[in-house]
Amino acid sequence: MHIHLCYRSHHCCFLLFCNSFRLRQRPSIDISETELDERIGIWKNWTRYQRNVAHNEMIMYNSAITAQQNALKWLYKTSPDLYKAAIQPCPELIQSSELSNDDNLGVVTKENEMNYLTLIGPYMTAPKLHGEFIDSTEEYEPPDGEQIDTTIQLTYEFEIEPQLLAQPKKRKFMFTKK
Repeated sequence: MHIHLCYRSHHCCFLLFCNSFRLRQRPSIDISETELDERIGIWKNWTRYQRNVAHNEMIMYNSAITAQQNALKWLYKTSPDLYKAAIQPCPELIQSSELSNDDNLGVVTKENEMNYLTLIGPYMTAPKLHGEFIDSTEEYEPPDGEQIDTTIQLTYEFEIEPQLLAQPKKRKFMFTKK
């Protein structure tokens, strides 16, 4: 498809584009009601299948995390030194240029902490006040939900002539108390 640009007549270019667009459009297909029901059924079955796959993956993920947490609790009770080594990042997975010495291989210290991956945020919950979970020196003050109106108020002083004011309409029915 070629669209020719002409700078003299924008209307002509628009017509060329519209005509080529109409040529590219497929005619609408009339689908029988049984075919439509069949397509909807296939779509619903596929949606159910994908939901089940996602649900099963979430169950497997949660069970793996639970097993890992239980193993770490057991390791902490039996050997705190092994627990400290177990919670350190894996140096084979994270490329590190150099470590301070061979005795502390895999142990994160102040000297070699730049060689390890550290992730911060995004948090699942709102941040705590006063920088408990936020890496900042200043205190975090969350908004309280109140809006401060900063609209500039302009006041005009003028008088309206009485003949320009609308007269209130008289009611057709008057209600009286008995």
